[in-house]
Amino acid sequence: MTKDKFSPTRRSVLRLGAMSALGIGVGIPAVSGSVAATSCPRTPGYWANHPKAWGVEYPYDLYGYVFVPKMKKNGPEPTNGNGDYIELLDPSEGAKDLIMAKHLMATILNFQNRKKEDDPCLDKPIKYGPYEGSTVREVKRKAEDWLENAEKGQEHWYVNGVNGEPIKNVLDTWNNNPQKLGLKYCPCYGDD
Repeated sequence: MTKDKFSPTRRSVLRLGAMSALGIGVGIPAVSGSVAATSCPRTPGYWANHPKAWGVEYPYDLYGYVFVPKMKKNGPEPTNGNGDYIELLDPSEGAKDLIMAKHLMATILNFQNRKKEDDPCLDKPIKYGPYEGSTVREVKRKAEDWLENAEKGQEHWYVNGVNGEPIKNVLDTWNNNPQKLGLKYCPCYGDD
């Protein structure tokens, strides 16, 4: 009888590692193109640089802001001649409405890769920050309301008595790493 050179604990770890490599057991996707790998929220930078991942027609009109992904300098012109198109990474030059619009646009693109209902990443209460107890879906609606009432070139965060900065910060945090909001059932770590 041959004696196994690994302890029972070490054998379990090796078995889990093998299952992870197959994409089962621990939850690490085996293929980077799998649903689990593409459903994590992504940053505005990711969306700016991955036009094929948008899954929606662009230019995308969002409350009068017309967004396009980052266009190659030798590729199609990213503007219609009037400067109406906005790349997600274009400088905001302090315009709070444009900053909010960029974070909201990334959030909208991220939502398209999520389940429509009962998604723990969208529908579980946020555990940390100014919107503790709210869901990301609710904060997204607040961002839409704020942006709808903002003026073009808005220089401050208050619109109709609502401070948009904490709303923007929640969307930014969710787009980068939902676990920082206490959403432990949304195991994503920003851009891969």
